[in-house]
Amino acid sequence: VQVLEAEQRDGRTYVAMEPVRGVDLHVRLERGILLADLVNVIGDVARALDHVHAHDIVHRDVTPSNILVRDEGGALLTDFWLATEAGRDAPRGETGGLLGTPAYMSPELLNGTSADGRADLYALGAVVYEALTGARPFAGDTAESVALHQVQDPVPRLPPHLEPLQGFV
Repeated sequence: VQVLEAEQRDGRTYVAMEPVRGVDLHVRLERGILLADLVNVIGDVARALDHVHAHDIVHRDVTPSNILVRDEGGALLTDFWLATEAGRDAPRGETGGLLGTPAYMSPELLNGTSADGRADLYALGAVVYEALTGARPFAGDTAESVALHQVQDPVPRLPPHLEPLQGFV
């Protein structure tokens, strides 16, 4: 998403972004999305990630809620507040816990180690899995249990009718 202005006041950063007519991918998935439209959305996000990765930036929070789908078509990646330079350790909250959305975080991020653009591609794969199946790839009752599954369990298989897409995901 295009940033129009950014400034800091009283120790806080404020960012103004372009106005976007549309909804986030989470809402779009709830309403239903054609496979062709999903392919276009994922392509737009992959191009956005390619751009930021070329500048050694890792988004670190690629989720359906951080992908805006324009009414007129096309998608934008937004919410860069966790983004850091590639190779830097994952950002932590005031209590020392990791920041991000565990259901989409790569094992490297969940372990608190440094990561590069592959962590974002892992997250995008989780988004695609959810878009295709209607469920997140790893489930649990708590953020901690989801994180544990992310780190310990193998990547889940797609249902048989989606098996041809397994390699892509």
